[in-house]
Amino acid sequence: DTKQRIATNSTDNSTPATDTFVVEPFQEIRDDVWRQGRGEWDFSQGHLAQTLIDEPRDCYLEAVLIPPANFTFRLRLKITGGTQRMVGVIFNRSEDGGRGEAVMLSANEERMGLRFFFEYGDERHFHDAHHRELPIKLGEEFVLRVDVHKGLVNIYVNDLLQQAYKVTSDPGTLRLLAI
Repeated sequence: DTKQRIATNSTDNSTPATDTFVVEPFQEIRDDVWRQGRGEWDFSQGHLAQTLIDEPRDCYLEAVLIPPANFTFRLRLKITGGTQRMVGVIFNRSEDGGRGEAVMLSANEERMGLRFFFEYGDERHFHDAHHRELPIKLGEEFVLRVDVHKGLVNIYVNDLLQQAYKVTSDPGTLRLLAI
């Protein structure tokens, strides 16, 4: 049952592969790994928290290095509040911000679940055809996994495949987003 599977936290604590792009324990700010963008970020005790309230724009951390064309991104997260109550990742983002693909978990009561948007220039286009209604509740822990491999994107929530689609952009930067 999907709802039961979503409510169950992932137990996979396997060791990362030797070709892992980055493993981030979030013990302290690592300038060699992240560029801090908007937001107030607190790194402590193995957790990262974005604490700026009522920011009308995205709060983000951007990876210093560009991930390879094929990668897996795994994020254990808990949404505790915010303006739109969405947390996730934007990848294949061009250096000038002219394009990118975002995968977000949303605890927003108006559109709860797995959300997607694409950036083209200054415009953000939510892709409602990819949306999956899921019971994403404030204060609950989830694992979001994005696998990009040979032109395909597979999205998992708590190890359950939720969506698959073809990559729409070239490799680029990666950002953690809190909206």
